[in-house]
Amino acid sequence: MLVYPNPATVRAMAPDMSGMARCSERGVIVTAPGTDCDFVSRCFAPREGIPEDPVTGSAHCVLIPYWAARTGKTEFRARQISARGGQLFLSEADRAGNLTGYRAVAEFGPSAAGVSFGRFLTSAGVGFPALSRPTFGVEAPA
Repeated sequence: MLVYPNPATVRAMAPDMSGMARCSERGVIVTAPGTDCDFVSRCFAPREGIPEDPVTGSAHCVLIPYWAARTGKTEFRARQISARGGQLFLSEADRAGNLTGYRAVAEFGPSAAGVSFGRFLTSAGVGFPALSRPTFGVEAPA
């Protein structure tokens, strides 16, 4: 893991993937304090056939204990700033880096029997659209 002073440095990185693929480590995590979140990161693993992972859960098992020790916080809003990118809501469960993740409670009225809902984030909040086919909890699944 490499720590940099600001998100701009992390965002501007253009690593030598062929050189990095020859390293003995499986991958490299780069991170910096965030400006609109607690911290930012990118994760490169060309040796494993993944030049850059867009959003890497396992990297945050390393990042959470580091940032918890540095900031004294136990809950984080992080941003992985790969080309696709992603926002993560994380909680430190223990110093081993076990993730507890993001949770949200949403209330909505009853649905028709056998209708399942999907969850997605929008700029206005969380949406719950009906899915085109039933999933978990279906009576008499085929």
